[in-house]
Amino acid sequence: MKRKTKTAPNHGESSGTEEVNTSGVVGRLKSKTLSKASFATVISSIALIVSVFSAYENQSARRDVSGTEMIQRQFGILYDFSRLEIENWQMSHMFAQPEWYEDVSRSVAASVSPLDSAKQAELLIKERAIARIIFTHFEESLYQSKQAKNAGDTERANFEQLALDYYTENLLRNPRLLYMWSKNGGKLDADFEQDTRKYYEDHVLHNTSLPLLQSPDLAGPFATKQPEAQ
Repeated sequence: MKRKTKTAPNHGESSGTEEVNTSGVVGRLKSKTLSKASFATVISSIALIVSVFSAYENQSARRDVSGTEMIQRQFGILYDFSRLEIENWQMSHMFAQPEWYEDVSRSVAASVSPLDSAKQAELLIKERAIARIIFTHFEESLYQSKQAKNAGDTERANFEQLALDYYTENLLRNPRLLYMWSKNGGKLDADFEQDTRKYYEDHVLHNTSLPLLQSPDLAGPFATKQPEAQ
């Protein structure tokens, strides 16, 4: 584009017009503007990519940390059980799997007899406390599993389910623990949430895929008279 401008007379020169070519200036300005815009777009794209990558890395790191903590927590519970059994060897029958419960219970009975009434009462109180600890860890695993499922964390949910299966398919079928939970026995079921009681009933007492073969041990190893070995 050409623009005409008037110029004032200078040292006797006649007035006239001067043509100025601005098309090159405008083109250069547009070019610079477009270059800045393109550069800003590239920077924004790089920043977006970096932020997405960082978010992915952070999520992966959190998942790894969460997985490690989950494994440590579950094995920590098993270590706690082992420590409790060592420190309270008279309670070994409470941690026994159903298959060898009878043998362990008879061994405990033989190791603590004869019992006077005061010692018997003390052991029964400890027995109940140990049972409550085991049931509490069971309830915690149940709620951990539900939380993982609600969060969409499939890996953690699957791991927590394995922990739950350990309780419902093995430890909680311990005859003395069956008695402690029972409404006709220790009545410890009343200490726990409705969801926990429902899960226990469905997966321990009335599990059609793995029927309960054990019966509650009403006496335990601290009874005055022990049954004869079969």
